[in-house]
Amino acid sequence: MLALRLIALALTCILAPVIAVTIGTIAFVGDLGAAGEYSLGLIGTAMVGIWLGVVVGVPTMLLVGLPLHAHFQRRSMTGLTPYALGGALAGVLASLAFMLAPPPSGWLSWSHMVSGWWRLVESWEISAKVLIFGALTGVLAASMFWLLWLLRRPVAIPTTPTP
Repeated sequence: MLALRLIALALTCILAPVIAVTIGTIAFVGDLGAAGEYSLGLIGTAMVGIWLGVVVGVPTMLLVGLPLHAHFQRRSMTGLTPYALGGALAGVLASLAFMLAPPPSGWLSWSHMVSGWWRLVESWEISAKVLIFGALTGVLAASMFWLLWLLRRPVAIPTTPTP
């Protein structure tokens, strides 16, 4: 029984952020191109969302979301509101880490990547959009986690005494 609970928890930790970030990318970013420019289209944008969900969302769920879930369970805070607020916090933290983390070596030249990251951090509009995107997708991922976790639990149906 414990193995099934761990499998359900692992699947929930993977599915919730990947689906949430994919939906958020499609809704928030659109088709990743202005009118008249090259566009990824719906499938390309969804693929970017899936990639972001796997690379950023799942680690955030494991490093921030699971400890929050354990905390909420210990404190009997099992409603949607604490999970949504915790998801917003986790999403903002993930966005900050994504914006400020140095790029992996060998990706492009180091000086090119440093200047690119500096432009990202320097532009407050882009930074604000990334933080808002992180908060909204964090709320969506945490809400999906909460819903999937709720569906996993058997719901007790109150019985009425028979006369």
